[in-house]
Amino acid sequence: MTTGKESQFTVKFIEGKRVKDWLLVLQNSPYIEHTLQDKSLDEISKQLGIDGSIEGWLSPNSYQYTMGTTDLAILKRAYLTMKSNLQRIWDSRDPDLPYSSPYEMLILASIIEKETGINAERAKVASVFVNRLKAKNEVTD
Repeated sequence: MTTGKESQFTVKFIEGKRVKDWLLVLQNSPYIEHTLQDKSLDEISKQLGIDGSIEGWLSPNSYQYTMGTTDLAILKRAYLTMKSNLQRIWDSRDPDLPYSSPYEMLILASIIEKETGINAERAKVASVFVNRLKAKNEVTD
């Protein structure tokens, strides 16, 4: 009270978990103002400005907050972090890759992550998917 410092709290979103899991984490975190309890995932997506499914659009990370921060504000930070990271990667990608949007690239990255948890195998798994997508695109062209 005498120094003017606010207490900081941390909420952690773990990679590989679904949005419903993250909403439970928020619901069980102290000092968060809960505004999303009765909202569907579609409603939450719209509130965040996401056109379509919210799945995949939230960056796993630890987020600090102060007392009274809304659950929506924390999700918005996770969304903007993912959007920024994804755009940076999209802008520096090899233009020869068969993705038509950053979200397609994100989906494939998620699939590769589910296929193997071993870093050394990811490049091989990714090349299999990329080659299949390229072959499919050649057939449809």
